[in-house]
Amino acid sequence: MNPQSGAQSGGRPTGASARHLALLAAIFVVAQSARAAGKAGARRPAITVVPRLQGTVSSGWSVVRATVDEGLTGTDLLLCVRNTSGEPKLGPTFYAEYVDAKGRVCFTAILRRRDECQPSAFLRPGESRTLLGLSFYLFPASIPVTARLWPVSGLAQHGEVGAGRGRPPVEAPATLNSRGFTVGRSAWRRVWLGADVAGEGAAPVADVLLALLDVSPRGSVSRLGVLWAADGGVKRWFLSLMRHHGFSPARRGSARVAGRALVLVRALVSLHCLPQDLTPPSSSPQVAAYLRGLAGTRVPPVTVILLLPARQTYWNGATPHPAYFADPGVGAGWATVMPCVQRSGPVARGPVLRTFIPPEASETCP
Repeated sequence: MNPQSGAQSGGRPTGASARHLALLAAIFVVAQSARAAGKAGARRPAITVVPRLQGTVSSGWSVVRATVDEGLTGTDLLLCVRNTSGEPKLGPTFYAEYVDAKGRVCFTAILRRRDECQPSAFLRPGESRTLLGLSFYLFPASIPVTARLWPVSGLAQHGEVGAGRGRPPVEAPATLNSRGFTVGRSAWRRVWLGADVAGEGAAPVADVLLALLDVSPRGSVSRLGVLWAADGGVKRWFLSLMRHHGFSPARRGSARVAGRALVLVRALVSLHCLPQDLTPPSSSPQVAAYLRGLAGTRVPPVTVILLLPARQTYWNGATPHPAYFADPGVGAGWATVMPCVQRSGPVARGPVLRTFIPPEASETCP
């Protein structure tokens, strides 16, 4: 693979620590090419969930479809709604709780207009609109089967929602803060991955560690437990890494509350067959083992730290191989809004990376 240093993608706003937008530029190219060619593979398609509108305020709306789509760097939650009231209505915003087959809430989202460029005009009777919830480096740990939906006003999205009207407050998870994009510039970011993780024949994305963290209302880590690690070196590296990272605390309505973060560290070791062979965190054996012993009615979402090769020369190799990998420090984001920017093609969401031309092998699978 021959990396081509290119101009960095522009048009991304700065702001709260974990609100990065979209896919890694090179990976986006590979994934879009495979999708356009209609290639099918092992990657799980978007999940269709059963929507359940809650409360009397939901009258006047019907749901056409609701889906959950997990990619390399985040989860897209789509909700297509139709105005059935018989009169023009302002485009809605919904708070959603996604529930798995065991009745546990496994993800939450704010679903609203697809981006800031989309007008918020009224919907005519019978007109439909697709609402979108973007979560970056956050994934459901179990597979959602239903979605409970409550309409919320713009002013109530991060406050008490419908107090006294039978609706819960918005619940937002603890999110890993950004440390600014760099790869390999700080020793504490780098970890050696041997042949058992990044060896020839490895899947495009390899899981290297799973940890459960308790996050205080102030955003500090009050307890950290490593549930599984590929080896002792990876575990020691992660414990050091967490001393340099912080969290935005979980919220319930307007209040900061204690929360839990299930952190899965993954490494991008190859681009070959990436669109076809990419598996979501809920398919990870380590995540499944954690869920088997979990009691209660809520499942913490999975925060993914996606490690990249510390050196661009890694991509010169024909197959995955042992090397140093590094945490880009991009954090995670919940209920992110796509910015309104001038653009002539697909928006690359996520950290700004050097671009390179992916090899043809990345787009073909035997």
